[in-house]
Amino acid sequence: QVVIDYGLIYAFILGALLLGLFRHVLSRLKGLPQALTISATLFPYLADIFDFSNEIPAIFMLNSFMLGVAIVQLYPNRRVRARGKRRKTSEDIRQFRFPFLPTVGMTLGLNLLFLSVAYGESTWEKDHLLSVTPAFEQIRRSITENPYDAHRHYQLARAERQAGEFSTALQAANRAVMLWPNYAAAHIEAARSLYQLGYKEQAKSEYKEALHTRAISHHQIISEVNALYPRFQDRVDTIPHDMFPLKGHVCERLVRARKRQEAIACFQHLQENELTASSDFLFGWKRRVWELLIVDKNIDELHRRLERSRFPSQRTFLKTYLSALSLVHGCEKALIMVQPKKNFIERHADALYWKMNCQHQLGRFDDTPRLFDLIRRQTFSSDDKKRLTVERAKAFELMGDHLAAYRIWKKSSESNRTDSLPWLGRARMALKLGLAQDYRRIAQHLKNVFPKNPHAQRLTQRLEQVSQ
Repeated sequence: QVVIDYGLIYAFILGALLLGLFRHVLSRLKGLPQALTISATLFPYLADIFDFSNEIPAIFMLNSFMLGVAIVQLYPNRRVRARGKRRKTSEDIRQFRFPFLPTVGMTLGLNLLFLSVAYGESTWEKDHLLSVTPAFEQIRRSITENPYDAHRHYQLARAERQAGEFSTALQAANRAVMLWPNYAAAHIEAARSLYQLGYKEQAKSEYKEALHTRAISHHQIISEVNALYPRFQDRVDTIPHDMFPLKGHVCERLVRARKRQEAIACFQHLQENELTASSDFLFGWKRRVWELLIVDKNIDELHRRLERSRFPSQRTFLKTYLSALSLVHGCEKALIMVQPKKNFIERHADALYWKMNCQHQLGRFDDTPRLFDLIRRQTFSSDDKKRLTVERAKAFELMGDHLAAYRIWKKSSESNRTDSLPWLGRARMALKLGLAQDYRRIAQHLKNVFPKNPHAQRLTQRLEQVSQ
């Protein structure tokens, strides 16, 4: 308060001194003394109306400055003779006339100028107070102004949870959910607070509600759930019943984490409990269980499943079933077991590839041209044609016809220069046939186009060894 009082006095004196220095210049502006006087009188009331006076003491200093300027300007000019006697002139009389339009214009301009300055100072003051005030205090203040803003309640819940006040955070999150039932972020905040308070089952229901709104990335919520719940049963329970792809995604995350046993149990859990799922999801989960068992080479479990299963009629499951059959019983016995289903197998390209590979492992190549012809009739897409080319080249390699394999690899590599597989096969056959120039050209191409391919790097090293 003392600083403000002294500031008012200094502002008054400063205004008077400045006007005294520039008096002759300012005296030419008609209506300036009246405008300053009126502005000095009105400005405190305007500042009070716009709620500036309680926040910015500088307003009163500006008012004192204007008042000092007006008083000195209104004081009549004096022309002093050499004798020191005062004589009134017509200029002194004209000074007290009231020019209406200039005075009104200057008054409005001055008040708008100082009100704009006061508004800027007020905004800066509020921002400064918000910057030094704790986050939840700011949010509480905004909630007091607008108690029906769900986003503000969510912000309060987040701030309280970060401060360790989980009960208060839960109440704020529940209020946000009441105001906006489909607010996914509020459901997540409620779930986090419930989990910290020990109510893990209620937290799972809140996560389920957040997923049900479909407003936030599902993978983000599942990542958080995986970090909180170690058991895959709890993770699956947090997902709504109609979101079967997400339930399978939980198990796939276990596969990527190299936890195959848990992944098998997870897929088995889905297959046994999610009975309302469509047949596509059920067979997909069943196929994943078999594929993981094949990767782990769990012969005993595959044998038990083969005994309980019939020959599949689904094309997507046929390849997995045949792979399990050859792994458990061997290729020779597996070919005998599927002989009654010969007509069914020859209508599917995956089954034909399996049969051909089994025959190649047994050293039988007599039936290979017929199987390739059957596969060619069922090949339509570019990926299927590419696979057919690769399998044909590999078959000629196994039969010892390296020249035929080289021709196939060369034709495929020239038609697709950005695929490393045919170039690597071509290089392998060129090395076996002794085609040194072609081998060097292939190695240089692989080095330029596929510098990070490990197979290309090994091929380049092999070239260096051969050249030495």
